[in-house]
Amino acid sequence: MSAKKRHAMEAAAREMEQWGDRPVILEMDITTAVVMCGALQLALRHPDFAKQKSADAVRTLVFDIAEQISGEEYPAIQELIKMGFHSRFDG
Repeated sequence: MSAKKRHAMEAAAREMEQWGDRPVILEMDITTAVVMCGALQLALRHPDFAKQKSADAVRTLVFDIAEQISGEEYPAIQELIKMGFHSRFDG
């Protein structure tokens, strides 16, 4: 790893330690939210990524996004997001 990258990672780690609890608000339309859920679920299926600690944060993010589009108006979207966690629905 280069010295520049190591320095950037150390600086970012200090900032996350200081500001890590500060909320980040994202706003997107439902189509983008569903696409993001699918892309994140795909990342979770990668065997190397799934073993990392960050996989839990990504899984939580998908659940948080899905919760924002819950309700009687979106049963098909909810089902689609749930299916994205199971490989038996691939293809």
